[in-house]
Amino acid sequence: MSKILLIEDDKEIGELLSEHLSGYGMTVVCAEKPSEAYEALKSGDFDLVVLDIMLPETNGFEVCKRLKGEYDLPVIISSARGNTSDKVLGLDLGADDYLI
Repeated sequence: MSKILLIEDDKEIGELLSEHLSGYGMTVVCAEKPSEAYEALKSGDFDLVVLDIMLPETNGFEVCKRLKGEYDLPVIISSARGNTSDKVLGLDLGADDYLI
């Protein structure tokens, strides 16, 4: 069973994604702030991080950069920000994919 860390500050979106992924047998841990995500990473063995860009505390690009520097985890950015420069930046920072 896959374990996913979902970093999403919008509760409705987080609940919808969590429910959908759980329906495929995945365990989803939700974090609304980057600090919560870093804490969860200390105690859990995750297979994937799904990351929003617009977050409190810091933006998802900074989170992606830190995650890719400290952990050997695939990161998928899931964001409403779909302009080309955001996609390029996310992928340049190490995201494995960028979904709009």
